[in-house]
Amino acid sequence: MRRTLLLTLAVAACGVEPEPLLLEADEARLPPGVQTVERAILLQSGGALVGSGPGRTILKAGGDLVGVVRNADQEEGNSRILLADLTIDCAGKADYGAFFVRAENLVVRNVELKGCRRDGARISGAGQQTRGAFLSDIETHHNRADGLNVMWAMRDVAYSNIRAYKNGRNGVTFDHSELVAVNIIARGNRRDGVHLRNLFATSFTNVSASRNDRYGVFVEGWVASVGANWRAQNNSNGEPGRYDDIRFSGSDALSYGATRASVLSGVFAGEFEEVLEDPTVRHAIAIEDGADPTLDGVILGGSFAEAMCRPCESERL
Repeated sequence: MRRTLLLTLAVAACGVEPEPLLLEADEARLPPGVQTVERAILLQSGGALVGSGPGRTILKAGGDLVGVVRNADQEEGNSRILLADLTIDCAGKADYGAFFVRAENLVVRNVELKGCRRDGARISGAGQQTRGAFLSDIETHHNRADGLNVMWAMRDVAYSNIRAYKNGRNGVTFDHSELVAVNIIARGNRRDGVHLRNLFATSFTNVSASRNDRYGVFVEGWVASVGANWRAQNNSNGEPGRYDDIRFSGSDALSYGATRASVLSGVFAGEFEEVLEDPTVRHAIAIEDGADPTLDGVILGGSFAEAMCRPCESERL
């Protein structure tokens, strides 16, 4: 029989991060309203923290926290955790809104994350292959680093309907292999909209990256993978003419090496002339010497220099 707890969080004493709150119930349901979180909420294996909807149930950090919501055992790991239907507002007091390490079969859905000192959400295998995560309907914005950062040996991850905007670094960083991602929107972030790093056996469909300060999509090491329906426009907003809408790094420094044996079909990059805006990017697509993606069905709009640069010189960032 599943134990359910209607949870109301009390305000605790301030100071250094207090002892976390370990939820004993299988499922904790949060009513509508703003609830101040002075102690990190820890979810055990099989545990669920479910609100009444983003913007209705708001967990607001009230103390100095590493993560507002975390899994209970970040060394040995946990499994089958659910976080759903709420807003986490770090309020500049917590590093991460959601921080999961070695959490297998993790589900995060219908969640808003904002105001964090680092990433809105960070999910990591910490060097140990951690299989199974289902991340959907996530809005992440106004965090000082990445909106969403999934990394370091996570595997078998499915993403859908991710919107990342106005973050201090990348909108979304994908830094792991064996994933499927669909409907990714990244707009107005201070560095890259979407950052793909050291990936093998991945699929990205329906990716939109616009008005980010550096690259719309920056790819470094994308191997044995497929992509379809990418749109990147009006990037390089921080320094017009300095960066590109889509750039493939030629570096082979990462473990999977430079991009190869990957195909991208259906791309629009560069400024669409009928919009009558001045171009902001140096190139619509830039492919450095050493990178070798296969492109099919590409439409290139306006840019400061040639729309397609292939091969381009490597760039130190």
